[in-house]
Amino acid sequence: MLEWPDRLDRSVVVDAVVNIIGFVPFGFGTCLCVRLWTGWSISRSVLMTILVGAFVSLMIELLQVFLPTRDSSLADLVTNILGTGLGAVMAVATRLLPHRRGEAKNKNEMEGITGRLLIRKLNLCTSVKTSISKPFVE
Repeated sequence: MLEWPDRLDRSVVVDAVVNIIGFVPFGFGTCLCVRLWTGWSISRSVLMTILVGAFVSLMIELLQVFLPTRDSSLADLVTNILGTGLGAVMAVATRLLPHRRGEAKNKNEMEGITGRLLIRKLNLCTSVKTSISKPFVE
């Protein structure tokens, strides 16, 4: 089922790096969302992010057992969790985590940079979508 690779070769190292890099954005975004939505402490938000990442990774690896073209690996599970943890630590290091609910001075501060970034991203996505869907007129 979930096995550790027999030997360490280039493909195993590349796979590990890809798994770590692939889960960094997941850990980063999940940590920001957990902190924003729950108001938990930073350490609790990071811990919950790592637990969610572990659960998601475990589900991915278990589902791959039933897919003939995929291989599940204990190394994949571990590196996915490492990537999630690294992303959560990066969220803490960038100081993008909003204040706790009781510490916020006003509503804008409570939403923090996270809310503003999400709004900007949504505005960007909708402006790109509308510009793509409009035909070119000359």
